[in-house]
Parts: sequence; C-alpha cells; structure tokens
Amino acid sequence: MKKRKVKKFTIYISITAIILAWLALTNFFLIVKYDILPLKYLIPVSIALIVVPGLLSIFMIRKKTKPKIKGVLSAFAILFIILLTTMLFYLNKTFNFISNLGESGYKIENYSVIVLTDSPYEKIEDIKDKNLGYYTPEASTPEEALKKLDEVISVNKNSVEDLDQLIASLYNGENEAIMFEESYRGIVEETNPDFSTKTKVIYTIEIKIKTEDITKNVNVNKDTFNIYISGIDTYGKISSVSRSDVNIIATINPSTHQILLTTIPRDYYVQLDGTTGYKDKLTHAGIYGIEKSIKTIENLLEIEINYYVKVNFSSLEKLINALDGVDVYSQETFTGFTGTKFSKGLNRVNGEQALEFARTRKTVSGGDRTRGENQQALIQAIINKACSKEIITKYTSILNSLEGSFQTNMKTDEITEIIKRQISEMKPWNITSISLDGSDGREYTYSYKNQKLYVMIPNEETINNAKEKIKQVVNNEVLENSYANSNGKVNIPTGTGSYYYQPPIENIVTEDNNVVNEEPQPEEKVEENIEENNQLAQEEIQDQTQETQPETGKEENISDKTQEEPETPEEPKIPEEPSTGEDGNKPEVSSDTNSNNISEEEI
Repeated sequence: MKKRKVKKFTIYISITAIILAWLALTNFFLIVKYDILPLKYLIPVSIALIVVPGLLSIFMIRKKTKPKIKGVLSAFAILFIILLTTMLFYLNKTFNFISNLGESGYKIENYSVIVLTDSPYEKIEDIKDKNLGYYTPEASTPEEALKKLDEVISVNKNSVEDLDQLIASLYNGENEAIMFEESYRGIVEETNPDFSTKTKVIYTIEIKIKTEDITKNVNVNKDTFNIYISGIDTYGKISSVSRSDVNIIATINPSTHQILLTTIPRDYYVQLDGTTGYKDKLTHAGIYGIEKSIKTIENLLEIEINYYVKVNFSSLEKLINALDGVDVYSQETFTGFTGTKFSKGLNRVNGEQALEFARTRKTVSGGDRTRGENQQALIQAIINKACSKEIITKYTSILNSLEGSFQTNMKTDEITEIIKRQISEMKPWNITSISLDGSDGREYTYSYKNQKLYVMIPNEETINNAKEKIKQVVNNEVLENSYANSNGKVNIPTGTGSYYYQPPIENIVTEDNNVVNEEPQPEEKVEENIEENNQLAQEEIQDQTQETQPETGKEENISDKTQEEPETPEEPKIPEEPSTGEDGNKPEVSSDTNSNNISEEEI
C-alpha cells in the first residue's frame, strides 16, 4: 500500500515537473519570437523562465530529495504553473491582436438596391424583369455589383451618370428600383431630405476590391514619421468605403517624445489627388478610398504620410467602453445633438457620449473648428486612460472588444518596436494640437457638380503654420504642450505639462446619462450657456425633418433616419453629424442589408 502511494506521488511529481518545464520553455520561446521586450527586461525575464522552473524541476525529480521537500517544491511548482499559464495566455492574446491590426489588402463597397417605401416590392425577387437604374461614378465599380445581382435575378439595367436623375427616375416611375454605393447616400439626402423615409433597401451587395500598398516605412525608433488618423462615418466593417469625417495627422518624433496632432476640417476645399477641374471637400476623398485621402493631404501639407490608422464609430465606442469611460476636457458648456450635456472642464464619458462629444458641431461656439478640438481632446483622454495602471485589470476585455475595430498598414514588427521602446524608457509624450482653418463658403465640388455645397475655403496662413510645426518636430524641437495640468484638477488644452496626469475621480459625477462636472464654473456664463445650448439642441432635433442645405458634416445611414442640415455663417442652419435618429439610437440596418454607412445629411 505504501509503495503504491510512493509510486503515485512520484508520478505526480514527474508530471508536474514536465508541465512546468514545457510552460517555461514555451513562454521563453514566444517572448523571443514576438520580440516585444527590450533587452534590459528580456535578460532577467529569460533567466527567471529558465533557471527557476529548471531548478524546481530538477530538485523535484531528484531521487535524493526528501519527500517532504518534494511536496513543498511541488506546491511552488503549481503556483509557477498558474503564473506561466496566465503569462502564456496574455502573450498569445497580445500578439494575435497586434497581428490582426494590419490592413486587409482590400476595401469594401456596399451597393444597395432601393425601391419606394410604398411600393409592393419587399425582396429582391419582387423586381424580376423590372427596370433598375444604377449610378456609374468614377469612385465605385457598379459593374461587379451588377454581375453579382445577375446571379440572383434578371432585371433591365439602365446606367445613369447623374445622382439627381437617378433619384428622379425612381420617383417618377421610370425605374422601379435603383442601385448605388452607400457612401453616396449622404449626397443624395442633401438634395432629397426625405429620401430615407420615401425609400427602403431590399437588397445589398458587398464587393471586395484590392488596394495598393502606400506604406512608406521608416525606422520608428529613430525617425520622425506621420500617421494619418482617418475616422469614417460608418458602423460595422472597418474596410467599408466611406467619407472620412475625421482627418488628423499625427507627427511623431520618437527621439524627443513629441507628438503633433494636426486636424484638417472635413469640409476643407482641396484639390483631390489626380483630379482636375473643381476642388472638393476633403471628406469626399474617402469615397475613393483611403489612398486618395492620404495623397490629397500629402499634396496639401507637402509631407510624406508613412502610415495610417482607420477607425469608425464602432471602433470609438468599443474602445471607450472597454476603458470603462474616459475623462475628456471641454472648453465650453454645450448640449450634444442627442441631448447629452457637457460642462466646461472635465467630463466622464462612455462610448456613446464620447462619440457625441466628438461629432457635435452645431451647438458649440466654433462649429466644425471646435469639433476638431474636441476630437483632439478625446484622443488625449484615451492616451491618459490607456497609460494608467488600472488598465492592467481590463487588459483582455479591451483586446477582445477592439478586435477587428482598427485597421492600419503599420507592420507588426514596427508596432512591437514602438511598444518595446515605450516599455524601456517609460517616458511621457509631449502632445501638441493644432488645426487648419478657413472661411465658410459655397462651391461646386468634384464629386457633385449639380449645385454648390457648403465648403471651408482654406486659410493659407494656417496651412503654412502646420507645415512649419511639422518641420519643427522633424528637427527635434519640442513644442508647447497643449494639455497641461491646471491646479492639479483638469487638463487645460493650452500651456505645458505631462499627458500622464490623471484627475481625481471624486471630481467627476455621472447622472442619468448626463455628464456632470463638479468643478466650479463661472455662474452667469454657465447658466447662460446651458440655456442657450439646450435651446439650440432642441432646434437642431426639430430641424432634422426640414429641408436641408449643404452641410459640413453628416453621416450616412441605410435606415430611415432624419436629416441634419448644413449651415454656414451666411445661412441660418449648420449641418450636424449625428449618426443617430431623433431617439439617439444607432442606425438600424435592414435585415436584407449588409451596408453599414450612416444615413443623414452630407456635405
């Protein structure tokens, strides 16, 4: 009996030693393979992984080791096995996430087959042998979509080169159905504000198109490089073609730890790369693919953009919620387009509130200019939270929620090099924010030549200032920090300071979906602003059903969402960017629909 127990104990010790050795070697192999640790950490970690498990295993299986000591060693071995198993899980999770960040090598075009709401057609089979008009712009490839449609049903196809004519042909009965790529929905709804309520989508077709590699690789540990941050106006698949409503150039100098964020307004009136004739809104460049946006901005700022990061509404909401909210600084008190109240100072926001904060334009004093500043402030808030210690406890949930939400052409080894350097130096980054500016106007655009739309005429002085600031970063100059501490409470977007500052949580209170900041505000000014902005927000909601004008920001939606109107200083209304309807909910997509663009107003 005793011999049997000794034999079982020996087997148990041997199995434990084998598992421990295997886990230690596997972790060591992955750390070396992934190359994510700087040398000064790699050496001690490697020693710990090889020496400690090795000694434990040797003494556990050594015959001369007393049984009681073996029992104690086996207990330590079990703890080490748990530690190594956890480490292995995190290593795989991290590297798989980084690997999946890469670009897919293709872009997605989403074509919708659309009929009148009061028509008897409910599914694609209902329009068999009927007339279908389709739009043939330069920016998309409807021929591929038509080929896929032919595999499902036969229709009489009519090519139309003008959007207005296409919509008119549906309204007057010339075509029982029409088809266009969903990134054009916003333009359609600008000239036809009731389009979403008068029509319905009965079928969608997804087309994948290969994209060219526009990466300009540099040594990310030594050379200054530019990253184009593109925020597209869709939910869902990040590869979808859509207008780029957020356009920020991040100029990063790894030697000086300087980051310069340069915001370019979405309605900036620029010459799209490779085009002649009319200029266009920068946001429309996204319809032709991210390559067009990048080349257009390179021409504008006379720089080379090395990499891009592409995000959409889903990306932002998932990131903020995974972080359990962030604390973002607002330079004024205002009410967002769905009714959320933001106070001057620090505001705790969840994903939905953060999106509203970053997209609201009509009820802030500077319109699209202030919206750009708020977007930069939100990036700053995300960096703050991502660098906090509490992020460790949310690590896996953050990676899970963000999977598939970002797209970049930066290679995996370049990303790991940046991580390694940050882990090694643990230095804060100096972040400076600037924005291009201009004057409001109305002009014909390359993407829509039928009537003048709202645009922002570039101010050359601000463009030259941006060029100079970028050169200063390249020349290793450290710029003034745009997010400095103020009395140890909030991050003011001017002055100097460290972005690592974390405000005390007790100063932030959230009630009933309204963001409240307990920091003292100027009494009369705050009350006056709140009353005025609440009134503006109510007017904005009411305006959503009225006739539209060219706007400076509007998202597209396949569902029946109300429209927002554009507005310029000459006009009584400025377009808002809500991706939601009056109820504040995300757009719903038809069950027959795969497109993710947000309908509403455009330009």
